This record gives sequence, structure tokens and C-alpha cells, in this order.
Amino acid sequence: MTNLYQVFREHFNLSRPLLIDAAGETLATYDDLDRCSAQFAIALTQLGLKPGDRVAVQTQKSIGAVYLYCGCLRAGLIYLPLNTAYGAHELDHFLQDATPSLLMVDPEQALDHAARSVLTLTMDQFGEGTLTDLARHCATSHPIEARAPDDIAVIVYTSGTTGLPKGAMISHENLISNAQTLKTAWDWTPTDVMLHTLPIFHGYWLCPDEWG
Repeated sequence: MTNLYQVFREHFNLSRPLLIDAAGETLATYDDLDRCSAQFAIALTQLGLKPGDRVAVQTQKSIGAVYLYCGCLRAGLIYLPLNTAYGAHELDHFLQDATPSLLMVDPEQALDHAARSVLTLTMDQFGEGTLTDLARHCATSHPIEARAPDDIAVIVYTSGTTGLPKGAMISHENLISNAQTLKTAWDWTPTDVMLHTLPIFHGYWLCPDEWG
């Protein structure tokens, strides 16, 4: 199996912190990630999404957004992060080009997208919203969907400096290789901590090795 989440999962110490705040308090453990990402994977499949479907995500940075990303990977879905500063015109291009099965937006923007032809759910800056509400009622275990090395895990759009932004299709193997290379190059150990300041729509964030 070449699923990025599976490879990441094989290195979990479930009791260890995954995310901590500036005071050193644990915000989430690897066990939290494993349970909650399973709930999101189940919620997404219950909505009718199938492996290979695309999930466009235009939400703020939150723990819930991390769970959602891993839930997409677990379910074999393709994660499509979008800059939160994009307006309606830019969003129209991405939706027409990528044809996602689901659009995730901030609750305050939900009414702006009500007329769009794509299923739209919400997640706010605290990770709360309609998808999170669905996920809470789901089981905390879910099989990880088998993926081939060249199956797409993520689509990241270019900046569009020479024309319309183009979707860069990044495979599970691409991200696994990137994580393994960075771990070796930076000599990461289980005790290292990384200050993560990037937005979640930045391509650098999509490699689990960067989560610290």
C-alpha cells in the first residue's frame, strides 16, 4: 500500500503530542489524529465521496483542518487546498478546472456559495462547522484506502504568474519521498519540535514531516 497516511501512521507513538501551543500544552496527540481523521474519513464517505474524488478546502488553519486533511488521505480522496484570500472569480476557476465533489468553506462564506452546483460544507477557524458536526457522530476507526504510488493525493494550484493557475497533481509517492528526504536531510528525531507558521493551503504544509 502506498498511502501517505499509512506510512505516516506506521511511525505514530499514539500517546505523544502531535501539536502543542506556545506554553507547551498539548493541543492534540497522535491518538487524537488517528481517531478524528477516521471520523472525517467516514463522514466524507457517508456523503457519497469515493476514492479519487476531490475535496476543495478554503478554510482557516485549525486542528480540525489537520484532521480533515488526514481524513481525505485515509479515504483515498484528493485534497485541494485553496488560499483563503481567493475571491469568487478565482474560486470559479478552481471549481470549473478541478471539478471537486465537495467544497469546504468558512461558515461566514457559506451563503456566498449557496448557489454553486457543488456540495458545500463548513469549517471555521476553530475547526467547527457542518462537516465536523457530522464527523462527531462517526466511529473512530476506519480502514486506510489502498493507493498506488502514482495515485494523486493532493492538487496544489500554481500562482498563475504567466496565465491562469494550473493544478499541480502530487502523488502519494511524491509526498512520501519528500517527507523521507527531509527527515534525513534535517536529521529529525522524535524529540524535535517545529514552529509551524505556514498557512494550511501552502504546499510545504502537505508533507507530514513538516508538522513537527
